[in-house]
Amino acid sequence: MKLLGFELTKLLYKRMLWVILLGCLLGNAAFFYFEQVKSHSFIIQQRDQFKTLAQQYIKMPAEAVSPDLEHRINQLQQRMDQGYAASLEQPEMMEQLQQLSTELQLYLLLQEQYTHIADHTVFLEQLASKADDMLSVSIFQKQDSFSYRNIIATAQAFERQGTLTLQPGINEQVESFFKHRLQDYIILFFMLVFGFFIFHQERENKMDLLIRSTKHGRRQTILSKLMVYFVAISFVFFFVFGSSFAMTSYLYGMDFIERSIQSVPGLSRGQYVLSIAQFFIIFILLKWLAFLMLAALSALLFVAIRHLGQLLLIAASIIAIQYASYIFIHPYSPAGALKFVNLFYVLQTDQLLTYYRNLNLFGYPVPLLQTNLVFLLLAIIISVAASVWIYCKKLSETSANVTWLAVFDKLKSKLLRPTSSYSLFVHEWYKNMISNKGIVFIICALFFGYIGLQQEPIALDHIERTYLEYMGKFSGPLTEQRIEQIEQEKERLQGISNEIQHLEQALLEKKIELSGYSSQMTLLMPQANASSGFYKLYDQMRSLLMLQQSTGQQQTLMSATAGQYLFAHPFRVSLTAIIYMTLLMLSLSTIITSDYRSGMHLLQCSSRFGQTKLLRSKRAVSYIIICFLYIIVFLPPFLNVLNYYPHFYWNAPIQSIPLFEHYTWTVKVWQWSLLVVLLQLAASFVISEVIFMLSYLMKKQVLVLGCCIVLFLFPLITGAFYPHLFASYPVNRLLMLQLYNADPNGLLVQLALFIIIGLICAFASRLLLRPYTNWRRGASLGANDSSSF
Repeated sequence: MKLLGFELTKLLYKRMLWVILLGCLLGNAAFFYFEQVKSHSFIIQQRDQFKTLAQQYIKMPAEAVSPDLEHRINQLQQRMDQGYAASLEQPEMMEQLQQLSTELQLYLLLQEQYTHIADHTVFLEQLASKADDMLSVSIFQKQDSFSYRNIIATAQAFERQGTLTLQPGINEQVESFFKHRLQDYIILFFMLVFGFFIFHQERENKMDLLIRSTKHGRRQTILSKLMVYFVAISFVFFFVFGSSFAMTSYLYGMDFIERSIQSVPGLSRGQYVLSIAQFFIIFILLKWLAFLMLAALSALLFVAIRHLGQLLLIAASIIAIQYASYIFIHPYSPAGALKFVNLFYVLQTDQLLTYYRNLNLFGYPVPLLQTNLVFLLLAIIISVAASVWIYCKKLSETSANVTWLAVFDKLKSKLLRPTSSYSLFVHEWYKNMISNKGIVFIICALFFGYIGLQQEPIALDHIERTYLEYMGKFSGPLTEQRIEQIEQEKERLQGISNEIQHLEQALLEKKIELSGYSSQMTLLMPQANASSGFYKLYDQMRSLLMLQQSTGQQQTLMSATAGQYLFAHPFRVSLTAIIYMTLLMLSLSTIITSDYRSGMHLLQCSSRFGQTKLLRSKRAVSYIIICFLYIIVFLPPFLNVLNYYPHFYWNAPIQSIPLFEHYTWTVKVWQWSLLVVLLQLAASFVISEVIFMLSYLMKKQVLVLGCCIVLFLFPLITGAFYPHLFASYPVNRLLMLQLYNADPNGLLVQLALFIIIGLICAFASRLLLRPYTNWRRGASLGANDSSSF
C-alpha cells in the first residue's frame, strides 16, 4: 500500500498536470457546445416544442400518424404560401411567417423520423425474405458450412426486433455523443503524459536501477505503477466523457432515452435490442475497456523500451500498421479479421453495437462484439503480464554487455566511429544522427516517401478519363486557333446529341426499325458519353478566356486534375503534413534535451563556445535535418505529377489552374511551387526555433513533445477532419497547402508574423542561457577572491 500511495503521490503533486486537465475538460465541453450549436442549432432552440409534438404523435394510433402528418404539412405549406404573398404588402406579417416556417420544419423533421421507422420495418421484412431466398439456393444449403450458419444466425439476430415499437425523439442526443472525437485525443494525450511520469521519469533520473535493487523494487513496484496508471487513465476518462455527457444533457435533454436504439437512423442496423440509456452505459464501458487496453499496451512499451524516441517511433509504427489494416483491407477478404479486430475499430465503439457482421471462426459465425471483447481482455492480460515479467527480469545496465544489444552497441561504435575532427558541427551531427537515433527518423521518412510514390497510373472515372483524353487534344496556350477547335468539337457533340434525339423520336413514331435504331445508337453513344468530360474542359476554357480578356495575360489550358492533386488533395496533403510534423518533432526535440538528460549542459555552457558557436552548430544541424525530411516527404507528389499526370505545364501562369484563378500575382506554376517550398521551409525553421526555446525552458523531451503536440500536431490532425476550425492557423495554412483560398498579401503578412515569432524564440533561447553566464562569472570572481586571500 505504501508503494501504491507513493506512485499516486507522484501524480498528485504535478499541479501543472491537473491545471492542464482542467483546461482540457473546459475546452472539451466548450468545443462540444459550439460544434453542436453550429450543426444542430434548430433542434437545440426548438427542443421543448419538438418534445411536445413528438409525444402527441406517440399517443396516436400508428396507422393514423402518416395521414395526419401529410395533412398538417400540406396545410402549413399552403398557409406559408399565402402568408408570403401577404407579407409583400404587409411587412409586419414576417414574424408570423417565421413561426409558420419553424412549425413546418418541426413537422418535416417528425415526418422524416416516422419515414425511417417505416423503412426499418421494410428492412426487417426484406432481411427475412432474403434469408429464405438464399437458403433456397443449393450452394447455401450445406448445413456444416459458414454460409449456412451465418444466414441462420443473421435471421435469428434480427428476428427479435420484429416486436419492437420504434418511437421518434431527439436523435442528436445520441449521435452527437458518440461522434465527438476530441475526447479520445485528450485521453490519448494524458495516457502518454502519465506513462512518462510513472514509468520513464525514474529511468531518466537514473533512479530505476536503485529502485529495482531494493526489497520490493520489482514485482510490487511494477504492480503499483500499473495500478496507478490504470486508475489515473480511468479518472481522466470518466471526467472527460462526463463533461461531454453533461453537455449532451444540457443541450438536448435526457428525454426519449427509454426508446430503442433502432429508432435512431445511425444505430438502426445493430442486432442488439437496447434502449438509448442502455446504449449510453454499454458504449461508455466498452470505450473505457478499449482505453484500458491501450494503456496496458502503452505500459508495456514504456517498460520494454528505454529510449523515448524509439518508444514513440515503435508506437507510431504500430499505429500505422493498424490504420493501414483498418483502411485498406477489404471487409470480405481472407484477412478481413485484421480490419475488424483492430485498435481503430475498437476505438470506434459505436460500430461494435450498431454494425452487424459475423467473423468466420472455424466455420462458425462469431459476432464482432464478442470477438473484440475477447481481444480486449486478452490484450490487457498479456500486456500486463509481459510488463511485469520484463520489469522483474530485465538485466541491469552493468550486466548488459552480454546481451545482443551491447554487442550491437560495440559494433556500432566501431563502424560509426566519429572522425578525428574537433568541429562542433561534426560532433553535433554525429550525436544527433547516431547517439540520438536521428538516422532512424530519416529512414522512416524514406519509407513514407517511398510509399508516397505512385507505382502505376491513377485510376480515373469515366468523366476524368474523357476529360484527360480531350485535354491531350486541346491542351496548351489559349490561342484563337485552339479556341476555334474547341468550339467546333462542341458543335459536333451537339449535333450528335440532336441526332440521338431524332432517332428516339423516329423510333417512337415508328419511322425506323428497332434494329436500325440499335445499330446507329451503338455508333453514336460512345461519342455522346464523352461529352461530360468535354464540357468540363469547355467550362474551364471559358473561365480562362474571361480571365485572359480581363488581365491581358495569355492563359494555358492544362489539366486541373494535376493541380488539384498537387496543391489541394485533402487526404494526401493532410497525411503528408502530419507525417512530416511528427518526424520533425521527434528529430529536433532531442538536440538540446539530450544534453540535459546526460548532464552535459552545465559543462557545455561553461566552456568557451558553449553559448555561441555550439548553439549555432545545433541550429545548423536542425536546419539540415529539416531540409532532409522536407525533401524526402514532400518530393514524391511532384515526382508523381511528372510521371503520371499528363498535360500539366510548369511554365504556365498560376491562374491557369482553376484553384488559383482569382490570384492577382503574375507568377508561373514553377515559380509558385518554388515559393510554396520556401514558405514551408521557412515555417519549418520557425518551428525549430520554437522547439529550441521549449527545450531550454522545459529541459525534458516528453514535456517538449507534449507542447509540440498541442501547438503543431493537434491542429494538423484536427484540421484534417475539421478543415474550418484551424483554417487561418499559420502551421495548417503553410504545411497543409491551404493557400489556394488565401489572399497572397495576407499570406505574406502571416509569414512575416510567423518569422517574427521565430526570431523572438531564438532570442528567448539565448536569454535562457544567461543564468549559466552569471554562474560562470560568479565562479570566476570566487576564484579571484580565494587566490587573493
